[in-house]
Amino acid sequence: MYKSILLPCVIFFISLLPAKATGQGQQEAKYTIKSPLVYEDIWDLPPYTFLNKDGEPMGYNIDLIKIILKRLDIPYIIKLRSTSEAYNDLKEGKSDLMLGMRTKYHSQFGKYGNSVVALFTHGVAHPKKEPVDINSLEDLKGHKVIMQNNSVSHRIVMEAGLEDCAVPHHDIENAIIKAAAKDSGQVLWNSLSLKFTLRRNNLDNFTITPIVMPNGEYHFMSNDEDLLRRVDSVYEAMVYDEELQPIRNKWFYPEEQSTGIPSFVWYIAWALGIVAVLLLVYNRIYHYRMGKIKRISNIQSKRLALYLHSGKIQIWTYDVDRDVFATFTNDGDKDEEYNRLSFSVFFNEEDYNKIYAAIEDIKTGNEDVRPVLVRCHKPGTPDNEHYFYVKISVFQREGNSPSLLLGTQQNVNAEQERHINMQNLLLRNDVVFNSLKMDMAYFDSNGILTDINDSTCETFKITDKQMFLDRKIPLTFIPAYAEIDIYNMSSFHASLIVKGNRGMANADNVFGIIPEKVEYYEHMLTPIFNSEHGLTGILFIGRDITSQVRSIRNEQKNEKYIIDQTKRRNEYIKNINNALEVSRIWLISYYPKTKIMEVMYNLDEPPMRLSQIKCAMLTDECDKHRVASLINKMDKCMTDRFDIKLKTVFHDKEGKDIYLQFNGISIQDENGNVDHYFGLGRDVSMIEETDRLLKQEMDKAREAETVKTAFMKNISYEVRTPLNSVVGFAEMFNIEHSKEDEEVFMSEIRNNSSALLKLINDILFLSKLDANMVEITKSPTDFACEFMAYCITGWSHELKDGVEMIVDSPYEQLVVDIDSNHVGQVIEMLATNSAHFTSSGMLRGRYGYYHGNLEICLEDTGAGIEKKNLDTMFNNMNVAENMDQSAIRLRMQICKKLVEKMGGSMDVDSEQGKGVTVWIRIPCEATVVKKKDIRI
Repeated sequence: MYKSILLPCVIFFISLLPAKATGQGQQEAKYTIKSPLVYEDIWDLPPYTFLNKDGEPMGYNIDLIKIILKRLDIPYIIKLRSTSEAYNDLKEGKSDLMLGMRTKYHSQFGKYGNSVVALFTHGVAHPKKEPVDINSLEDLKGHKVIMQNNSVSHRIVMEAGLEDCAVPHHDIENAIIKAAAKDSGQVLWNSLSLKFTLRRNNLDNFTITPIVMPNGEYHFMSNDEDLLRRVDSVYEAMVYDEELQPIRNKWFYPEEQSTGIPSFVWYIAWALGIVAVLLLVYNRIYHYRMGKIKRISNIQSKRLALYLHSGKIQIWTYDVDRDVFATFTNDGDKDEEYNRLSFSVFFNEEDYNKIYAAIEDIKTGNEDVRPVLVRCHKPGTPDNEHYFYVKISVFQREGNSPSLLLGTQQNVNAEQERHINMQNLLLRNDVVFNSLKMDMAYFDSNGILTDINDSTCETFKITDKQMFLDRKIPLTFIPAYAEIDIYNMSSFHASLIVKGNRGMANADNVFGIIPEKVEYYEHMLTPIFNSEHGLTGILFIGRDITSQVRSIRNEQKNEKYIIDQTKRRNEYIKNINNALEVSRIWLISYYPKTKIMEVMYNLDEPPMRLSQIKCAMLTDECDKHRVASLINKMDKCMTDRFDIKLKTVFHDKEGKDIYLQFNGISIQDENGNVDHYFGLGRDVSMIEETDRLLKQEMDKAREAETVKTAFMKNISYEVRTPLNSVVGFAEMFNIEHSKEDEEVFMSEIRNNSSALLKLINDILFLSKLDANMVEITKSPTDFACEFMAYCITGWSHELKDGVEMIVDSPYEQLVVDIDSNHVGQVIEMLATNSAHFTSSGMLRGRYGYYHGNLEICLEDTGAGIEKKNLDTMFNNMNVAENMDQSAIRLRMQICKKLVEKMGGSMDVDSEQGKGVTVWIRIPCEATVVKKKDIRI
């Protein structure tokens, strides 16, 4: 079959030229890569991937990923690998993307996408003539079912302890074909893969019965989270648009086609032929008319495009029923469609609200046409705005209601800018002419003062203007202009510092004494000439600049103050930032009105804003109810202080949990109402870890003291019991007795001495374990050869007549790296315990190597252990009731501690009267694994 082609790891390379992929409103950003993206498909996962006649890979996974990567405009390479190779390539960075099962033992290879691409459901394939009664996982007991080795189904069965029901195969398709050829057997596997395999190989004598087992989920896998998000987005869009069903039908649900053609079909065919001729004639006529209409439409479109281009006009439509906007190119062709939210990104928020308000008025029939002046910009560049004149009108109606609205918008940015500049200019001129108050005086051609304005009178305290003018004061009488030749002068500008020079002017001068409030005065003389360059007059313009000078000085003073304060503020902020960084403290503010929490760890950067849901998501599950309670109190504006310590979902570099301590108070407004809450947050993970370690050490110390006391109590009891027996029977020799009793005395002394010696040896070995004086030395060991010897050695010490010994060894060779001496010691001790308490039935031992662990199970049908004794089996503080219990307890403690020292675990299950079962799991590395051939 095709699968044999794939076993040498066929590699097929497909490279695509880049193509543009556009989204709504704008082009999507390309995925930046240095080389084509590598996608790996797993050939032994459903459905089987095989090659077509051109040598290209085929399969549901291949078809799906081709479509997704083409839409993302990403060149790619497809590689076909086995399961282990595919996952290792992803982990080592040799591939970028694959489809994989989401399980705990696959998480080490890469991250998972959110989309569930396929479900791994389970079914049992069996002959149609032999119905099965397997409906759930528990129903597998008593059956032998073929499974794909190390598949999801196989792992679930093994974890359920039903490994005896599994018959693993490395080539499951070949196993199905052989079972179908024999018309017997049962195969447990993925339902879709079973269906695909049966259909492809025409195995009509087999059918599929569903079985209730935990499902598996196939997800996209990658170590690039951005790539996963983009692939998930395209996949979800395909699901939403129902584009996946044709691909699934192609591989999993192909339609059946009828092969028989009834005779009456030919009569229908003749009739359809006649109809086809008539339709052809009609089609020609229709195409001729449509061509004519199209030519007319093209002419009109060109005219419309010319009109739109010359007038810089853009058009768009709004579909009332669909609530969708559509834009058009300058040629009048439809460009893109946008929903309300995506269309709003082209406009200023306030102006878009005007547009939609106009649309609502037109929809309700209040208006038929509405002009609006708006500001537009390209998405992502809100600072680069242009003004557009938008005119919205009804384009189509359905009954009395508009169904389609037309929007035309013309770029009026230049006109609007001119209008705004003109308004600003007028505003500035108005400010200048209305805010300035100038002193003006006019001297005639002889330099005689002839006129002054009201501002001059007000500045120089002139009460009678006409009387002042009647003085006929010449210009040269003013001390500042005494040396000026008025007939040959040019424009003259000067500033006068009056402060400290009050005596420079007197009542006989032109303007009298300058008032006390005037300290700085600015004035200018400008001669006025006629067309023959003759002097016609001299214009005096002056103003009091005392307030301006003071303002400038105040501004300079304030500027210096602001600079100094800014430096102090920056230094203060820098010190606060350093303190926050060193002490790992955050400033926290919560606003009940907006339900937003702001977290600031640097005053120079904007705060991080968190919603209530985000706050809950960042908190560990155990503290989410406390977060919800605190947020609820703050939303109710309670004035209580809060002090709370929370466990977060984050971990430090060492993988330890991070704890945060929050302290806060309410901040009230001027009315006494809570405006917001302010507090501090700090990382107390180190304090929490220190407290935890301190408590742990204290518990260990208390436990060690308790164990030490109990251990000494047990030793005194357990040693004293056999020792008293030895002393007691020895003293029997000193009293009157018969010769026949001496043999009994000697036997008891020997037995108790032997028991005492074993007990002391066990106690000493247990003490060495507790003192960490036992070393574990690993070496490669063929466990398949050693296991039976360990079991037989332990059972043979106290084996009873009629008890059957059973050793299950499914391996021809199993070489594992373990401490064979100590593993054998554990097995022999447990086997001795089983044989001691089993007087009938069987003693059984079995083992297996699963997921990097050597798993051993020893069971018997003996007396069992009472529930109360089973619960205290490994407790040093309980005293055994008799020698048997003492020996069992010591051996079980030795075995458990020895197994745990080797990094494993030991579990015991028992019911009184029904025997004992012990499970041992020891992690180790297997270098050789060769199972015995199990025939179907």
